[in-house]
Amino acid sequence: MSRVRAGFSLLEMLIVIAILGLIATLVFNNLGGSMSRAKVQTTLTQIASTASAIEQFHMHVGRYPTIAEMDGYRALIDAPTDAPGWDGPYLDKDAAPEDGWDRELVYELDSKWGFVVKSYGADGQPGGEDENADLDNRS
Repeated sequence: MSRVRAGFSLLEMLIVIAILGLIATLVFNNLGGSMSRAKVQTTLTQIASTASAIEQFHMHVGRYPTIAEMDGYRALIDAPTDAPGWDGPYLDKDAAPEDGWDRELVYELDSKWGFVVKSYGADGQPGGEDENADLDNRS
């Protein structure tokens, strides 16, 4: 008598599940790299846009905003009391610009360049490599 086989054996099911798991791992690893690159690109775009707004402030007012004026990037949104010629707002939103990791960009005055706008990368700490590297408008 011949035996009719209906369905899959447990071993066959386990092999299929293992193969699907390997494929899912490969797909998610590739997507993770894309997300990381997208966050870096978003951050670079935000830095460039913010630096441009600061340069516009400088052209109109004749100086760069002070650190105190830039708390929350207010000098680019609302006119400071001591800023004749201010012609803003210089930012499109009523909020401080953020990097790709949802942290506010850092603004510092610089004796050589006037100012630096930067992000500390994915880890939020100074220094680092790859996606943890610092990004700024001068690099």
